[in-house]
Amino acid sequence: MKSDCKSSRDTENNSILPIRYPIYGMRVVLCAAALLLAIVEWIQYIRLSSTASAGWVLLIGLLVSMAVNYSISRDILYPGFMFSAVWSLAVAVYDFFPFDIDQLGWTTVCIFLGGNLCFSAGCAVGDRPLSKRPAWFTESARNNRPRRLLLLYSIVMVPLVAYSAMRMAGVYNLSSAFFIAARDAILLSKTEGRSVYGNLLVNGAPTISVSTAFILVMEENNRWLSAAGIGAAIMLGLLTTGRVVWLLLFCGLTMLALLQRPSRSILAMWKRLATTAMIIVLALMLVTLLTKNETQTEATGDKSGLEVAAGLLAYYIGGPLAGFDYIVRHPESFLDAPNNTFAQVLGPLSALGFRYTPPPEYDPFFPVPFPINVFTAYKNYYVDFGLMGCFAAFTFFGFISGYLFHSAKRGNQVAIFLFAYLFFAMLFTPFQDVYHSFNRYAYVTVFGLVYFCVSRCPPKFKLRIGM
Repeated sequence: MKSDCKSSRDTENNSILPIRYPIYGMRVVLCAAALLLAIVEWIQYIRLSSTASAGWVLLIGLLVSMAVNYSISRDILYPGFMFSAVWSLAVAVYDFFPFDIDQLGWTTVCIFLGGNLCFSAGCAVGDRPLSKRPAWFTESARNNRPRRLLLLYSIVMVPLVAYSAMRMAGVYNLSSAFFIAARDAILLSKTEGRSVYGNLLVNGAPTISVSTAFILVMEENNRWLSAAGIGAAIMLGLLTTGRVVWLLLFCGLTMLALLQRPSRSILAMWKRLATTAMIIVLALMLVTLLTKNETQTEATGDKSGLEVAAGLLAYYIGGPLAGFDYIVRHPESFLDAPNNTFAQVLGPLSALGFRYTPPPEYDPFFPVPFPINVFTAYKNYYVDFGLMGCFAAFTFFGFISGYLFHSAKRGNQVAIFLFAYLFFAMLFTPFQDVYHSFNRYAYVTVFGLVYFCVSRCPPKFKLRIGM
């Protein structure tokens, strides 16, 4: 046993030591980049104003945070690193924004950097063993029937959702007119607080199909069945015209693929990361191209639909940062706004006599100078609980992400499944708040626990013919 333990330690050390030397080269590159950005920031400070330099200082701080988080784990899946990396990307798009956009204030920069620090601290605490007990839910599934029944449900739901969407849109063909009409009808239903399809079985199909796709990738040996599950989820996401389903699916599948890699250093994975990022960007542009009136031929003028879609994508990435800065500068805009963080909990209580007015489905638009109603994931917690409450929320999110990451590395199947869901929420914090969807996460947690419990039990009932 001792020799086995020694050999395993040697294997671990051998897998880590070759990575240490390129790390120093990466730090040199990061320091050079930081120095270059500092020079650019100084020039901006001299030529323009101190306000214009805030965005560059934010980018430098996030790059430093990214390097520190990577040095902690040397793993690109480490939530603290991914959180800092995606914020660095969003701020870089903001700093090089191709259109006119309001400059960030120093208060906003401090909030973003403080939230990043809190998330990183919570992640560092969560990614530590809380006990010496062996990981649970590490055994393989004994019963493949549950996941195959879920696959059958996902496939059957594709034509049903297609028919429901076409009937709601009033267009009975898969054309750009259908996707635009379906998108408008769905937005109207959400604005009025109505169920989109009026059928619980159909409404839950996209979420169940994404969960099924994750389960198939995790446990199914037949690649064709896994591909069928992923295809059904893609089709349901397209038919419901929402980017969330596609992004949730692609981000989760990326996490599952990366988790299986023995080495997840930057040097080993940069090609896969670049490819994945391009796929996500192309998926966003495709959905925008199909579902937005602005991208259609009669509305683009002398520009192509692809150019307009790319411009809208830049607005999606850089605009929310300026939108949050508007809220920080104009606190009166949401002075009397109802609590948005716990809306999904307080809303049902209002039917029992509890005084609570649910917030509107979508926030009002504010000029930055172009109109925008998306204000990053910080908005709800900053408006509802103030600065310290906002920092506490992101410390909690970092802890949960770090804990799930630690458990997933140890082979906990439930943790892997839940981390695949939270991966999207973590990656898209610069663009929207997905953390406050308590109903979805409660549903997904129960769904995952029931599935993994049932699939670990051997099938007891068999069809018998004769006596």
